[in-house]
Amino acid sequence: MERMDRLFWLTYWLALALLLAVLAACGGGGGGGGDGAGQAGPLEGAWLGAAEDETGQLHAVRMTIAGAKVTSFAVDGGDLGGSGTISQDDPQVFSAVMTFPQGQLQVVMFTDPAGAHLVYLDNFFRFGVLQKNATALPQYSSIDINGLWRGISTFTDFHEYQSDPSSAICIVGTCSVTEADDRMTEAFTQGFDSVFGRWLGTTTINLNTGPAVNKISRVFVSPDKTFAGVWRCLVGATGDILFPSKCTYSAWVKHD
Repeated sequence: MERMDRLFWLTYWLALALLLAVLAACGGGGGGGGDGAGQAGPLEGAWLGAAEDETGQLHAVRMTIAGAKVTSFAVDGGDLGGSGTISQDDPQVFSAVMTFPQGQLQVVMFTDPAGAHLVYLDNFFRFGVLQKNATALPQYSSIDINGLWRGISTFTDFHEYQSDPSSAICIVGTCSVTEADDRMTEAFTQGFDSVFGRWLGTTTINLNTGPAVNKISRVFVSPDKTFAGVWRCLVGATGDILFPSKCTYSAWVKHD
């Protein structure tokens, strides 16, 4: 019996040593996945840009991402205390549920392929463009949206995402937009803000059959003026914007 006990414990310790060696080769026991801040994520860094709130008022926005987690969110210099883990839903689409002292937000971010710029959108219809490592908003000119832009256009209801390639040629504030199924003319000539880099406009969707569809639209340009974010939405009979069910969004990179 004593010999069998020694054999049992010898086998036990050999098996335990083998298990520990396997776990070490795999990077430990998987304890690093807690809050998403342990490993560098594709959006990690300090972000700065401009956004409008649900009333259309403009603000400077700063957001810090550590690993795959938003760790701070500031509007007009005031830290709102927001945080939330980011998930990647498509190659250029990220989402998060952000928690603030006042409650929660559903957030979607559409990025450029390099992950250096993003479009911010939340379920209260706050919308803007942020740039990684930007330090200040520049003085914008109305001609900053002119040129050739390429990227994606996306529909989302904050549960599902549908993205397609998109491009635009903008001349004197009027853009000819090509998407997978639509051809649009967007005239960003209804108002311009040189401090926050926002243009107000209208969108006319030229359908292959039937009458054209008219929407209202906005475009924001990043601090380095190489990235643009657009929203375009249908307006209901009562004058209300039909968000999010009748809205689409574009994330474009400038190509000179």
